[in-house]
Amino acid sequence: MLTDVGDNSLATEQNFIEKVSQEDIHVTIIGISDDFRSSTCEKLSNVKGFNYFCAVEHSDLKKYLFENFDYTFLPCAFDIEVSLESEDVKYFNVYGTADSEEVKNYNNFAVKGNKKFIITKTKTCFPSELEIKAGVINMHGGLILVELSPQPNLNSFTGKLTVTAKTVRKEVDVQHFDLKYEFPPHEQFFSEKCLEQAISGFYFVHEIKEIIQKMKQTMEKKVTEESKKESLDSLKGILETAPASKKKEVEDMIKLV
Repeated sequence: MLTDVGDNSLATEQNFIEKVSQEDIHVTIIGISDDFRSSTCEKLSNVKGFNYFCAVEHSDLKKYLFENFDYTFLPCAFDIEVSLESEDVKYFNVYGTADSEEVKNYNNFAVKGNKKFIITKTKTCFPSELEIKAGVINMHGGLILVELSPQPNLNSFTGKLTVTAKTVRKEVDVQHFDLKYEFPPHEQFFSEKCLEQAISGFYFVHEIKEIIQKMKQTMEKKVTEESKKESLDSLKGILETAPASKKKEVEDMIKLV
């Protein structure tokens, strides 16, 4: 569907969400126009077979509809669950998943002796593009970061990660990965530069999403000089902490405002 998901009736929106949820039809929405209502798509994010993108430039339409057609419209797995089995877990937070706020509901960390935990669950998974440069395979996908607090007085962490999913042929696929990590002496657990960049990237995405949502709410009401100044101040503030690869995008947003 090419749409701005715009409608003045909340009842119509709810009816659309219920219909998509009930039908066994895969739906992909490519949002267009400046009035694209991503909030409706976010409510549909856990519906089986649903996927959405926002096309902000003409080249995006070519990318989603032609160049990356398979990645846009064809799911590769359903009912995915990533779980962890370990006696060394005290507590953990998850970043980079749609259900990261549900971790506390999935797991009761207060129960002593509990060693089975759920990291994330999702209805649908889509493939990501592979890029080969100089013999190195790069995947254009997302990152799930688990910030784990181990049990006290441990020198190492061991566990088993399990990924369960249903294939497009409705076969259940289960993969296990053994984990073992020796804690380095006199060094923080999160010390690698790549993890720092991952956390910084997650923070940027979270903040920019909040700014865009506030700007959209303002546009739906009335844009004033005060609201424009507030948006500019927010964007200038995040520009200082934005990853190097995203600074130009923020600068372009500032010019538009």
